[in-house]
Amino acid sequence: LFREIAKASMDIRNAKNHCRTILDNQPDQIMLHNLDNLIIWANKAACDYAGLPRKSLSGRPCFEIWGQNNETCTNCSVNEAIKTGLTSSSIIKTPDGQSWQIRSCPIHDESGSVFQILELRENISDRLKAEERLILSENNFQKAFNNSSSIMMSISDIESGVFHEVNKAFLRATGYAKEELIDRSSLDIGLIDIDSRRKMQASLSEYGKYESINIKFKKKNGEILDSLFSGEVIIIDGQKKMLTIAQDMTDFFRTKAELEKEKALLQTVFESTQDFFVLKDLDSVYQKANPAFCHFMGMEENQIFGKTDRDFHLESTAEQYILEDQEVIETGLSSCLDRRFSGEHESRWVQVLKTPVADASGVTTGVLCSIRDVSERR
Repeated sequence: LFREIAKASMDIRNAKNHCRTILDNQPDQIMLHNLDNLIIWANKAACDYAGLPRKSLSGRPCFEIWGQNNETCTNCSVNEAIKTGLTSSSIIKTPDGQSWQIRSCPIHDESGSVFQILELRENISDRLKAEERLILSENNFQKAFNNSSSIMMSISDIESGVFHEVNKAFLRATGYAKEELIDRSSLDIGLIDIDSRRKMQASLSEYGKYESINIKFKKKNGEILDSLFSGEVIIIDGQKKMLTIAQDMTDFFRTKAELEKEKALLQTVFESTQDFFVLKDLDSVYQKANPAFCHFMGMEENQIFGKTDRDFHLESTAEQYILEDQEVIETGLSSCLDRRFSGEHESRWVQVLKTPVADASGVTTGVLCSIRDVSERR
């Protein structure tokens, strides 16, 4: 069982590292907020732009770091996503004159409640300038259109969706040749389904545009891309056309799903094993306990949460346990020892393994204690 737990833990760490590598190599700034609109985590692009290490961003509001205001922006898309539970977007300008497209996507827990917000910041300064020049020069716009290396862009007929132009990033992402797309609609080709088309058309009819709509995008080889679509009406040669911008989020959502599966596996092991498991924070305060531990202690988990060993053991014993916790936290090394452990009605010989727990950035956040009954060996 310990090997299974260790493997599951290693798989989760590997998945987290994989996820972090993907996010850190995204050119856009990506941040995770809690429901107080404080940054929990930021990718490398966000840290580099702010000129601060990741730990200096954690726990602070974004407006304080980027300095666009002394308080939350009036059109803050993160607050809007928290309030509505829906993806929200806005455009802001920072003091350095850069313009940013902010997309805030709510993350829901298993009960469907929003518990975190994913914020994606795309520097659209060049794109906005290109759109301003579009009225004066279609050629200048075409340069900006084609020079986008990672953002899929297309120009199409508003009513029919027939493509008039697509950029190189669009061709690379979909696997189609340009001649296979021009003068055909996304529905005819099978890039999107009718429900996705209706979703975009409904937003266009109501708001005159669509922003950060999650669309399943089918490539030529049948592979599905999980993408965010935004579109605005532009004028080309005096005619209204639809400029659509899409960003492939497949890897991000796939990694998130893998992490959720690993989390579910770990939770199943945590709840079903006969070994005792408890999680303590940096102050040795109990944060979580599995059913086996609660049963042995004769308590419900809510009676254990927030307590310390001082609440359950003699003072000298409790201080020894806490001292061991702190040594694991300070050294970052696991410890393993046998001892007699007392519960509500009995005491047993147990083997106690204490392991440091770290967050996604590698900072130690607490100690996981796994306790196995070894009375039979005694």
